[in-house]
Amino acid sequence: MGEWISVKERLPEPRNGSGINVLVLISGDGWHDHDVAYFGPTTWKDKYGDVVEGVTHWMFLPKPPEAK
Repeated sequence: MGEWISVKERLPEPRNGSGINVLVLISGDGWHDHDVAYFGPTTWKDKYGDVVEGVTHWMFLPKPPEAK
């Protein structure tokens, strides 16, 4: 996998208006969590379309393994 990218540095490019899924780091007051989300036109959203708040960093997901 790649390195974490700060949302202050750049955001992932949208694809077909819905964005691409990326791994996000969500930070609060002394805690951290992660989720898979995409950046829509103005907000981060999870796979259910719910808004994800507190995203500070993101990285591209790894490629899935090849089928045998």
